[in-house]
Amino acid sequence: MLASGMVALIGLQMVFRLMESDPQQALALYNTRNLLTEALGGGIELVGGLWVLLLSISGLQQQRFSIVLHLLGLVVGGLGILTVLHTVPYLKDAFGLTQLIWFIWLGISL
Repeated sequence: MLASGMVALIGLQMVFRLMESDPQQALALYNTRNLLTEALGGGIELVGGLWVLLLSISGLQQQRFSIVLHLLGLVVGGLGILTVLHTVPYLKDAFGLTQLIWFIWLGISL
């Protein structure tokens, strides 16, 4: 996420500078910047989904917290993994909202 943010900020600054001298090149750079930003941290939530899924499987095995918390984690992880399917709308939103609930619950449990 940090790399994605840095690419977004630095890339946008370069786009603004190029806009004055070469608008077409600025547009090409802007599109490249968007591609890199999405690829590094915004396009899909596969890594986050895998992380929550594996953590929840481990939690179920160790039985340290509520089983419902870990079952929610399985759902959250599954939603994150399914964001690779760009044809299904709102998966990314569903993952983000359920992950927020899961994080708050996990924080309270800790």
